[in-house]
Amino acid sequence: MPIPAVPPSICVVTGADYRQFEQLFLLMGSLRRHCPGLALHVCDFGLTDPQRHFLRRKGMLLEMPAGMEGRPHPWHYKAALGRYVANLSWDAVVWLDADLIVLTDIGPRLAELYAGMRECGHILAVAGTGATIGEQLTIERAPQFASLVTRFDLDRRALYVNSGFFLCRSAEFLLQWSALCDTMTIETLFEQNAFN
Repeated sequence: MPIPAVPPSICVVTGADYRQFEQLFLLMGSLRRHCPGLALHVCDFGLTDPQRHFLRRKGMLLEMPAGMEGRPHPWHYKAALGRYVANLSWDAVVWLDADLIVLTDIGPRLAELYAGMRECGHILAVAGTGATIGEQLTIERAPQFASLVTRFDLDRRALYVNSGFFLCRSAEFLLQWSALCDTMTIETLFEQNAFN
């Protein structure tokens, strides 16, 4: 008789600062309604004390890692996702932007996606935007990203991806994303450009 597979530990995470806090409620409500088995963790990107207290009481808060206070933009915190989840046990991290609303039970789909990625050796699942990197650079001017694309000899015809929803199996990828983002100039979509 085959041994049943152990379900993966999928950590579902979002993040907000004090200005984005109210956006969390639509995401939280939609997950509670459609995905009763999924727990949502919320990264503190600069919340107020009462906001932290609310999330802490619900067991949802991922405290801001030491030494990260005062970043110039909330997206720097998002790119530091690996530091927020470093002390959690996970096989995969799923990031959901705080302004998303979930309309179906994504738990089984995430588990299926994880299984397929693991079987193929893929570490990241992310949606394209419908544009190539070159097209994105004509839509949103980002000089530093343009220079990085050239420096790393990336194909400007490669798809440009959206970091608003992704599944990642690699702590190393998350650390590299954060390190690159920390070097980026604050320009249009700098965190997502670093992700690309």
